[in-house]
Amino acid sequence: MITNFNGDCQVHFGNSKVARSTFRYTNDCGAIVVPKDLRVVPIFSMTEVGEGKHVIGVGYCTMLLTHDDELRLETVISDVWRLTSRADSKRKSRTKKSAWTPIVHFSEATVPNSGDCPELNFIGNELRNVIEHEVEHRGEHLLPSAAKAICEMSRENVVDIRNLRYELESRLAESSSNSNALEDFTEITAQLLQFNIISSKVADQAREAVREGLRVYEYDRDVYHGYRKLQDPTLLIKEQPATSEMRPWIRQHDAAIRQCLQLQLQMERESQTIQALVSSVVGISSSREADAQSRFNVLAVVFSIGIGVPALFLALYGASGVFKFKGLGSWTAMLPILLPLVLAAAFVLSRTPKGRAKKTWTFWSYSAIILMAGMFTLVLAYLAVQ
Repeated sequence: MITNFNGDCQVHFGNSKVARSTFRYTNDCGAIVVPKDLRVVPIFSMTEVGEGKHVIGVGYCTMLLTHDDELRLETVISDVWRLTSRADSKRKSRTKKSAWTPIVHFSEATVPNSGDCPELNFIGNELRNVIEHEVEHRGEHLLPSAAKAICEMSRENVVDIRNLRYELESRLAESSSNSNALEDFTEITAQLLQFNIISSKVADQAREAVREGLRVYEYDRDVYHGYRKLQDPTLLIKEQPATSEMRPWIRQHDAAIRQCLQLQLQMERESQTIQALVSSVVGISSSREADAQSRFNVLAVVFSIGIGVPALFLALYGASGVFKFKGLGSWTAMLPILLPLVLAAAFVLSRTPKGRAKKTWTFWSYSAIILMAGMFTLVLAYLAVQ
């Protein structure tokens, strides 16, 4: 556990663009002082704050090394999302699964006062834990090691967002095929779009950190240009490639840059995957609309058969002529009316759709058959007593 970190970690809302005002700090005398060194690293925090509750934060962290070799952090969060799971009591599966409620988004525009957003405290606590438990170096290795630890934390959180995407993916497949699926396509699409925004913003922050070299050039331009030369020997600059002889901590700096690069690549892949899922949702929705139109056409055909044919029969022979038959043997006069209705009901049963509408469709089909059978039985009983 390092002794050069006093737990000073300010977290507040701000713009995603790195502000140079964070490159200074206030000393014990109240004076604004230029630090000894600094790093600016991307922040992608995903903290579990309770059972089924997560807080996601995206932004950047300015890490300052004071002239007393003390580490200070100032974190600017551009966006915060709160996710809450809910138990699906209607689900018949024995496996305990949860659906996500609509994702709540916070930013400087919606919460002008950072103190009104308790989610920021969880992000600050996670950063403190990383620094206090993961960083063991001191002296000139302190700042590069701390920057690498936070970059690694952000990259490791990609697994959590990927698991949430897998859950939405499975629920999308379930909603497409399972008759007991309860998830609404609109809700799934909204959550996928939120995840796509998260992935894109994190990728942008990581890309900026890689391009700027964690802002190491603010106080050490030799390392910045030397590291660029190390990555691309074709650069037409006079500096030599960076080595451990140039700076003993160059390995930690290189590891931090690589963590940011992996964070960028993985989140870009997540964004591409989510966009493909959204396209799949659109395709499935179009297919469902086509199925709904097909079922409507079936009902229209059934209605025309069940109502039109008996009406045609009665129009040709007259209702009074039909119901003047006496005796049980005259029941055959009802066949032209009964037969189309039975055929229509049988046709409806043969076209029973899959999914949640199956039970409703089957129930009303059998109800119609039972109703027609009851009415026909009453007619037979009436004719039998004449």
